[in-house]
Amino acid sequence: YVEPSTDDETTNTMKSRTHGAIFLGTKNNLQRSLKVLDLRTGKVVVRRVAQELPMPGRVMRRVNLWGKRSKQEKFGKTLSFLNRVKKEFDWENDDLDPVEIVQQAEEQRVHPEILDEMPGI
Repeated sequence: YVEPSTDDETTNTMKSRTHGAIFLGTKNNLQRSLKVLDLRTGKVVVRRVAQELPMPGRVMRRVNLWGKRSKQEKFGKTLSFLNRVKKEFDWENDDLDPVEIVQQAEEQRVHPEILDEMPGI
């Protein structure tokens, strides 16, 4: 989360000179301008100077809302698994037995004496 400068003329008014944005990267020019996602408009803009700040909760909620909304508009509320040519797989999850899969994985372990977990984490 950054607050970039709007690069307006410096005036002595109460008008805000910065706005909230998400840093996307630098632009490949000599000045190394910053590409940011403007949180007011939802558009990508280029700014010269920005101040990095901790991301407030309201910004996280807004970005998550944008992501959920755009995903629902594009894909709906379904989840489907596609292959390389964008066709659905013909298997169902009901065909798989999770206990059987875990047992097969344990049988295939090369070094069963070594634990899968990292101690202390």
